[in-house]
Amino acid sequence: VIRGKRPIMGFRWWTLHGIFGLLIALNAALVLYPTGQKLLDGAARAAMGLQQRGDVTGLEGREAAFGAVNVLLCLAAVLVAVIKPRMGKVRLGKVRLGRARMDKTQP
Repeated sequence: VIRGKRPIMGFRWWTLHGIFGLLIALNAALVLYPTGQKLLDGAARAAMGLQQRGDVTGLEGREAAFGAVNVLLCLAAVLVAVIKPRMGKVRLGKVRLGRARMDKTQP
């Protein structure tokens, strides 16, 4: 096991990058993939003459909207990876309690 000085989630940019990656994967798995499958099935039925072309129009809009969201999430993840040095680090275990400085010269 390799141990570093800081835990992996101690970096704000890494946490944010991971959240964007998770959102991209969830959007693709839960929305885009099922919508694409329904759209493909509907297009195949329309090509065979079993269904009207207009029946899949709503699915096209849904796929376009959530596809655009996925592209924006990807761009945001790239942006976070590019500006990571400027985002700083989380201070783990170092909480400032606001104690007043005590000088030995004061009573």
